[in-house]
This record gives sequence, structure tokens and C-alpha cells, in this order.
Amino acid sequence: MSKSEVLHRLYEECQDIDFMDTHELAKRAKTEEEADFIRMVIGYLLKKRQEKAILEKRF
Repeated sequence: MSKSEVLHRLYEECQDIDFMDTHELAKRAKTEEEADFIRMVIGYLLKKRQEKAILEKRF
């Protein structure tokens, strides 16, 4: 699998993350760097969902 395919699959998988589980996901990280990565991805996804909610006037 190419790096591009790996990233695309990661993107797709992240779309289904339940934000209620984010603390637990970061807590289970093997390293602090991995936990930072998880928090960064979660933050990005949350930001995008907030932007969409604002555009759709669902706030």
C-alpha cells in the first residue's frame, strides 16, 4: 500500500471517531508524541465539524 493510500485510509477511518472517546484514545497512546498526534487529529476534525455546523447555522 502506498503512503498516499495509507493517508487516505487514515483520513477515512478518522471520520468515524467518537469525540467522547478522545481522552481514552490519547491515554492509550504508547508515547507522548503519539498522544500529541492523536490530540492534533481530533482537534482538526472537531474544528472541521464546528465549521460545518456554523455554515449550516446549526449552532
